[in-house]
Amino acid sequence: MTGASKISGITDIYPTEIERKKIILSFDEINRVAGKDIDRQLVSNILLLLGMEVNANREEQLMVTVPLNKNDVTRPIDLIEEILRIYGYNNIEIPDTMTYKLSVDKKSSNSDFQKIISQYLAGNGFFEIMNNSLTKKSYSQSFDFIDENRTVAILNPLSSELSVLRQSLLFSGLENIVRNINNKNSNLKLFEFGNCYQKNMMATKKDVVSDRFIENPVLSIFLTGNSGSDNWYQAAKEMDFFLLKNYVHNLFRILNFPISQLTTSVDDSTLFMENLCYSLGENQILKMGKIAPKVLKYYDIKKPVYYAEIYLDMLYPNCFKSEVEYRQISLAPEVKRRLFDVYEGDQIEAGKKSYALQFILQHNERTLSEEEINKVMSKLIAAYEKEIGARLR
Repeated sequence: MTGASKISGITDIYPTEIERKKIILSFDEINRVAGKDIDRQLVSNILLLLGMEVNANREEQLMVTVPLNKNDVTRPIDLIEEILRIYGYNNIEIPDTMTYKLSVDKKSSNSDFQKIISQYLAGNGFFEIMNNSLTKKSYSQSFDFIDENRTVAILNPLSSELSVLRQSLLFSGLENIVRNINNKNSNLKLFEFGNCYQKNMMATKKDVVSDRFIENPVLSIFLTGNSGSDNWYQAAKEMDFFLLKNYVHNLFRILNFPISQLTTSVDDSTLFMENLCYSLGENQILKMGKIAPKVLKYYDIKKPVYYAEIYLDMLYPNCFKSEVEYRQISLAPEVKRRLFDVYEGDQIEAGKKSYALQFILQHNERTLSEEEINKVMSKLIAAYEKEIGARLR
């Protein structure tokens, strides 16, 4: 005993009465969710057993008053869940046939674009890679084309290897290349979809998190080694910048991107040895080129690596904006005039060369006449004579 004594009766301070939730429940909705017709009287009995007050609102509906101890039941679907829990999910038969309604969205989503890109690259022998968004802080300290001031650091990093968020997909891709080369797999075509992160230098600490940091979706493409293997009729050919450019241009064509509106420039950073950048208006779409030896030396990669970085936020909004036009292949034959020889020797003047050029002439609807062919050739000869001082031998 503690010696406590009662000094007054129980006082219940209850200034505002809590009203019980009232929910209108439709029998049709119950049957639609359950996938079968459940007896209406059984529904009412289950609700009563759960402590609900049930009143007929209309012939097809019930007015259900929920007890205070069921504060998580606020919607008709919550009541249906309670009913089916007591009724038993095992009592709901699986139908012999199932129906599914397809929803068609005419607008392409980002996932649609990503699927098209992935299928194109995979169909051309590329392998998709996936890397951690966390990377080494030393990358921004070792290479001046990464802005160390914009690095997003992790507050509690697990290790120095994973201490900051990546600003580029370049480094993780090169790590993949090193790993493959060490495992005797040196002919590589790789691509990766991933987000890159930077601090927003215009934001302050008072701004919300979404304004203080920038997250950009990027597609990276890597080429290194040979495009094939040696065989009996030809030697393997080393992949180069023009092969990378060809893949990029074909990708843009598949996405119906307005290639003709792009402007080109050169990136003066130390990332590339030779490169090309594409912009649409003021927005840079991509940069691609041959990675500088200094960068490759950091990874002890001795073979050339070609890299493209495509900024998807700038790419996607400009895809499939114009309709694709198709034309029937001409049934008329081609007429060829070709470059088959280059000659430099005693038979021509000193300092001169002789070229034979190829032209393909074709009409979409009929066979060209000899007169039409000669007329076109005369115009071409006149143009060469006027523009570069060429002379027909």
